[in-house]
Amino acid sequence: MEDFLEPAAAQDVRRLALAAEVEPGEAFASALTRLAFEVGLPPSAITASVFRKGTPARQIKHAGNHLGEAAAQDVRLSLGWSKHQLASMTMKRFDGRILEFDKEFAINKSHLWARGTGTRYCPECLREKPGVFLAVWRLSWVFVCSRHRLILRDTCPACGRPIEDLDITDDAIIDPNRCRSLDEDATDGWPCNQLLSEAWTEIPVSADSPILQAQGAILDAIDTGTGIHLVNTLRANSMALLNADAFHVIAGLTGLDATELRSLYDAQDKVGTSPPPESLAMAAVSSAAWRLFYDPEAEVSHLIRFVTFCRPVKKNPKHGGYGPGSAALLLGYWPEVTHPMRGRILRAIDQDIPYTQRIVWGSAVPEQLENTWFVARRRGTRGLLAPTGRDGVNRSPFLPSLLWPTWAAPWSIGTPGEAAALQRALTDAVALSHRRRYAEVDATRAIDGLGRNLRPAMLGTKEQTTALIRQIGELALTLDLDGGQIRYDQRLGLPWDRLIVTPEWKILADLAGELPGSGPKLLNVRRYMYLRLTGLGLGDLPDDWQMSGAKVSVYNEFVLKMSAQLQHAIDDYLIAFLVAADRPEPVTWAPPRWRPDDSPLAPELDDVNLAVLHRMVTRGDVTLKRLSEAASRTENHVEWALATWPRDTGADIECFDWLEAGLALS
Repeated sequence: MEDFLEPAAAQDVRRLALAAEVEPGEAFASALTRLAFEVGLPPSAITASVFRKGTPARQIKHAGNHLGEAAAQDVRLSLGWSKHQLASMTMKRFDGRILEFDKEFAINKSHLWARGTGTRYCPECLREKPGVFLAVWRLSWVFVCSRHRLILRDTCPACGRPIEDLDITDDAIIDPNRCRSLDEDATDGWPCNQLLSEAWTEIPVSADSPILQAQGAILDAIDTGTGIHLVNTLRANSMALLNADAFHVIAGLTGLDATELRSLYDAQDKVGTSPPPESLAMAAVSSAAWRLFYDPEAEVSHLIRFVTFCRPVKKNPKHGGYGPGSAALLLGYWPEVTHPMRGRILRAIDQDIPYTQRIVWGSAVPEQLENTWFVARRRGTRGLLAPTGRDGVNRSPFLPSLLWPTWAAPWSIGTPGEAAALQRALTDAVALSHRRRYAEVDATRAIDGLGRNLRPAMLGTKEQTTALIRQIGELALTLDLDGGQIRYDQRLGLPWDRLIVTPEWKILADLAGELPGSGPKLLNVRRYMYLRLTGLGLGDLPDDWQMSGAKVSVYNEFVLKMSAQLQHAIDDYLIAFLVAADRPEPVTWAPPRWRPDDSPLAPELDDVNLAVLHRMVTRGDVTLKRLSEAASRTENHVEWALATWPRDTGADIECFDWLEAGLALS
């Protein structure tokens, strides 16, 4: 043996005269130990010849996990293994894919349900290729042989002890195909020595078994680099299933027997800190967890809800967001669950949590839209989805204080109330919708504050409430994705003191076929322009433009009687006003409306008899009650409709270039 084995010197690493063949996917310790056995040497002899003198013992101990660049080069030179072969042999290939390591390349065990030591095996694989242990068998998330469709073994068929890692520093000659466990009761100190390839025969799992499908999904996720996200989800689902003792759910999802399943988990003291120790137990709960995540949502939603509510509700803690039955508490039963599984859970319990939490947690948002939103947020390149703030998005600057009438009208499903109050409450709801991180961090302010503004009386029937909450979430995420065209917060800083002076008003009135009137009419025009640009309400006017009592009635009548010609002329002026202020934005804008065919919401804003309303206004009848009765619509609906589509006087309106004429601002 001295002809081809010598201790590796610090500067002299030579190719060993060995036929060091390695099988695809074989673990580093397996290949080294098998090579030593084939030439009749202990593994330590090969190891001493491969690694340079002075290589730290800990580095050699964790060689199966990771080889440093220098050690890897020594191994490649001495054994003739390629860089690609060697990279596939250590657990480092799984780093960031399904494993995480500490600074010294020991495997972190608890967070990802990883195993630090030991391995599983397939008897059929060992029968075909004696002594070849695959690296993936060391993963707790690998529990079935995809080739032979057999559940992997954890223990020796003779002594029943777990299979230990092959030790490349062992001074004894080791047959890697045999059990190396020592019998604690034996006096001779000999290992078990059972051939691991000789085990009882088991029936392979069926080709369409959820266990096999789940295993395939996990292996695919490892290959594509998404394994950590998947196993985090499967771990959360598994913990929820086991902590709820939902063995009949696991059985129903896997086709296994519920009674036998229960016995597999009896020995586990605390669910969550480590994975189920047996491969069959791991296979069962993992495949059930995978089906909750992968199967069509409509088919498993009732099971997700059952598992969530399978345990008694805890007492209400001080922090209101985690009270009995709250979304935060219920999600806690699925530890560290993330998107998209978290969305599935929230949609499953949507009808069981308060309406304010349904809004903030976005539990009624459709799955497809939510998935699109999360993909866009991860990339941070679409619409408002830039990586800022706790949620990665702040849509509030793009929302008017009073929600767009085209959206507010169909959402007016509850007890009639003051239009501006309803619009403000709905804007708050859209601003807070799907703000899950915000809800987790500051649930009391987010949820309770929303409840003070959007009261239950505003929500209509149970069916209408669900439809409204869903549309609130849809609008919020769509605004995030597509962006808004107006920054309302920045408009507050426009030079309002230079907004339409008297000479300009006279020109504008003449263009619209209006009498300029006295000073109060110009003031109402300024108020109207201010509110039209800012999206604010009457109570938000600047101090100099504030009004009360009869002046409010006069202003409201001015808006109701406004003609389309005057509104058009005002908008022409405001476009120039914005350009002169270096804010080239539209005067007004609202996201396009959509509505399901069977929606139980209120009529759309344009679903109103405008001809009747315009005739009445032209006659001077501007009493909202009579207008409402004539149009068979609420007073709010009538008010919003007339503000959006004023009456047409039939007069032609001339074009006028305010910037060229010398706008006061310029």
